[in-house]
Amino acid sequence: MKTADVLIIGGGIVGTAIAAALAEKVKGIVLIEKEGIAAQASGSNYGMAWIQPRTPGFEVRTASRSIEIYDDLVANHFDLDIEYEKVGGLTVGFSPAQKKAIKWYCDNKKKAGIPVKMIDGKEVAEMEPNLSPDITSAVYCKEDTQLNPYVTTMAFAGLAKRRGAEIISGVEAYKINIKNGKVYSVETTGGVIETQSVIIANSYMSRQLALTAELEVPIFPQRLQSLVTEPMDKLLTRIIQGARELSDKDAEEHPEYALEYDYAISGTTEEDLPKMEVERTIFAFLKPTVSGTIVLGTTSEFVGRDRRVTPRGLSGIMKETLKICPALSTSKIIRAWAALIPYTFDSKPILGKVPEISGLFMAAGHPHACSHAPAVGEVFVELFTKENSMCELSKFILEETSITRFY
Repeated sequence: MKTADVLIIGGGIVGTAIAAALAEKVKGIVLIEKEGIAAQASGSNYGMAWIQPRTPGFEVRTASRSIEIYDDLVANHFDLDIEYEKVGGLTVGFSPAQKKAIKWYCDNKKKAGIPVKMIDGKEVAEMEPNLSPDITSAVYCKEDTQLNPYVTTMAFAGLAKRRGAEIISGVEAYKINIKNGKVYSVETTGGVIETQSVIIANSYMSRQLALTAELEVPIFPQRLQSLVTEPMDKLLTRIIQGARELSDKDAEEHPEYALEYDYAISGTTEEDLPKMEVERTIFAFLKPTVSGTIVLGTTSEFVGRDRRVTPRGLSGIMKETLKICPALSTSKIIRAWAALIPYTFDSKPILGKVPEISGLFMAAGHPHACSHAPAVGEVFVELFTKENSMCELSKFILEETSITRFY
């Protein structure tokens, strides 16, 4: 029977980041992945390590720490070019209502110590001359960073292996065995693995696996549709977001609607998730890649495990991104896809110990995994090596993301 001191289930960016961080301090790290490293959302998201769209508190502090860790990883530890670029990010608006919301947003973020500033249409044009001349205002954050999520996940996996972790692909965990309130083994398609410590880090699929340990975890799949253009060299420099349309009344009463997408939804079950027309779920993104292509997104739909793209979703994305960057009208679309990312009702992941089951840990439910992964890896190192003397940030992250908030 195979054994592991710590078994990590899930080969996305969070699972591999934890494996890389833990393997430097802890022996016997094994990571298993059903398909391949970065086979799910970590290989198909937007590669944002951003601060500006994050809400103050957990999101901003976690993203800020992750960027600090990325700086060190890129300079000293990764052996792959993850296309890491700290070029800043823009969220642009057109209407007077959007401009009012952007001003409110920047004023409030600066009060919270977040390094954003409001710029006008002229400044936007100087930064990104191929954007629409109708843009009147934008949020700019110089600390916002972009990377290649697939290569970054591979870089974490490679670092984990160099530090002594074992990574096994093509093996699915389907049952966590509990005895007397303690983890003692995991049943997989490759045989039973004996272990006393299991970290569940397999995205929206974590809920199904946790149920085998009689643990209800409210993590559900959310569909993001995307497209990518042919190479359009030097069209854009940085990721661009579009502020949502909103009424003058909403600009006064709910300006956060235009720019924030970390929001709580009242509910506890899958039936409580909102079902909306796909056009109402679109939040426009444009991301230039090193190869010159432009990634366009995205929808935010709750459609179960349906990973199909839809004509309405794709056409809605094209409509919104063309408004921001009319030069896209001459481009050819070379690929479209949909990814399923995890969602919780308060938009925060679930991290740390499961109190009622000794040896069971959660590291799942990350809607912004690229912004969380390095900091989460650091938290788990402290949790496993110096639980009684953890730093203030790690304690804060675990308090904010404990599974007990859903009890």
